[in-house]
Amino acid sequence: MENRPQTKAELLEQMQQAWTELEQTLDQWTDEQMTGLRDQAGWSIQDHLDHLVPWAEGTVALLERRSRYEAMGIDAATAENSGFDELNAILRARTPRRSLAETRAAARAAHEHLLRTVEGMAEGDLFKPYSYYDPTARGENSGNPVVGWIVGNSSGHYREHLPWIQAIAVQGSPHQANS
Repeated sequence: MENRPQTKAELLEQMQQAWTELEQTLDQWTDEQMTGLRDQAGWSIQDHLDHLVPWAEGTVALLERRSRYEAMGIDAATAENSGFDELNAILRARTPRRSLAETRAAARAAHEHLLRTVEGMAEGDLFKPYSYYDPTARGENSGNPVVGWIVGNSSGHYREHLPWIQAIAVQGSPHQANS
């Protein structure tokens, strides 16, 4: 994961830079590459983009002191008793079938929603613990600042998925491997 920002300005810059990197990468590929090609797990580039949406929206809910997982469409018991792979499988199964344009718009809207939410926060609030935002969360009350979850579900998440997205697209277009 990337370095934790020390200020709100650094966080916002990190979020926007990572989003720009993601969008510039996506702009290199055709719709067919983004929807038709799959990785070993069976995910398309579109699936990766769809995956980013609920995690960003869940983080918005957390920052608004609402249930993060309920905002993602996952009940508390399932969230508490599932690992990330299980949660991702549930989210993937529940993702509505959309066109690529709709998926890109949903991902952009989720990013912008999270960005606006962070912009509206006081700087000190970014460094309050997760439990300040969700006192009922059992597994995430480490005392670590919520900024780590923001990074993990925005810039860090985008950059985590970038190599996977690039690997999918490149398999359908070897000449773009060096792009």
